Amino acid sequence: EPDTPTTAKKKLLTKPLEEVTQKSKFPTNPPKQKQELLGLSGVTVDKFWEIILVEGRRKEEEGRRDFSDIEARRKKEEGRRDFSESLREGRRKKEEGRGDFSDIEGRSKKEEGKRDFSESLIEVRRDDSKPSISILTPTWNSSLDWFVETVLSVLNQSISNWEWCIVDDGSKQPEIRNVLAGLAEKEPRIKVLLSEDNGGISAATNKALNMATGEYICLLDHDDTLAPTALEDSLNKLAEGFDVVYSDEDKIDFSGLNYIVPFFKPDWSPEYFCGVMYVGHLLCVRRELALTAGGFKSEFDGVQDYEFMLRVSEQTNKIAHISRHLYHWRQVKGSISGDADAKAGIEVVQQAAVNSHLQRIGLAAKAEPGLGKQRINIYPMFT
Repeated sequence: EPDTPTTAKKKLLTKPLEEVTQKSKFPTNPPKQKQELLGLSGVTVDKFWEIILVEGRRKEEEGRRDFSDIEARRKKEEGRRDFSESLREGRRKKEEGRGDFSDIEGRSKKEEGKRDFSESLIEVRRDDSKPSISILTPTWNSSLDWFVETVLSVLNQSISNWEWCIVDDGSKQPEIRNVLAGLAEKEPRIKVLLSEDNGGISAATNKALNMATGEYICLLDHDDTLAPTALEDSLNKLAEGFDVVYSDEDKIDFSGLNYIVPFFKPDWSPEYFCGVMYVGHLLCVRRELALTAGGFKSEFDGVQDYEFMLRVSEQTNKIAHISRHLYHWRQVKGSISGDADAKAGIEVVQQAAVNSHLQRIGLAAKAEPGLGKQRINIYPMFT
């Protein structure tokens, strides 16, 4: 019996959740390589590097070369055929007295020259040793299981001119600190600072900011992941003349299998942003602007990214939205992203951040709690 719209809808609604949701990269039962990673200690940190960094990047580069070689050969052959056909056509026209063979050959050489220059320019950009973007990540008692996925998401980026500034904020777990030290030793693009004391997320992020040398900085939490083109897409948008860009995001569920709760954000609106913490991740900011704004404030821990962005918005209006999900935020029990109870008190800190912002910009208004979670209403103040 053929499906009617009603029966088709019923079938869809009765499908298992995993059949209609997007899977994350890793299955429920980690592969052998990942199992080996999770059992690492300080003694075997070199094996961590060998398995994840060397082998992972080697396969990635081989894959890129294979695709690149195939595509290049295809284009080269097409170019040869096009030139060969033009050559034959030119000879025919020349024999008939209706064409000029030299013009065709000259144009072909000219186009080849343009392509050579363009390819050289791309190669120079690709090999540029100065990082264009610095990733800032504070860590504290990180889950090695989740941090492995964070590492892979950075190493698998579609561009290579990045640096990763990681500050461990006094973790008590030796295995994660050993892994961080090993990463810094083996990968020159990864900088690690191991703090002995726990200063909080803002203090650790400021230390990472001071380590950065890229033209732009972006924020990555220690258990979240980036989409493969996150940095490339961000830099492309910034190259259009913006100082700040932010992307859409979603969440990795508790099982680690599915991307859920996609967040489609509005374009930049300073008025709306005062009432709703919607910029979130992925956030990329010109580094000099981040320093001028004053970095991150410990008194606003919990909404430090939001309060930082309020101050950044006082320095520039060149802020753009990338309407793609470039950031995957992991749901963790007890975190603000995953536990409603952990949000208690956040609205109070958010309200204080907005009121400070309103005072700095000289607006006679005050922020008060609004309807819904993390919503603020702005009321004018009359004298």
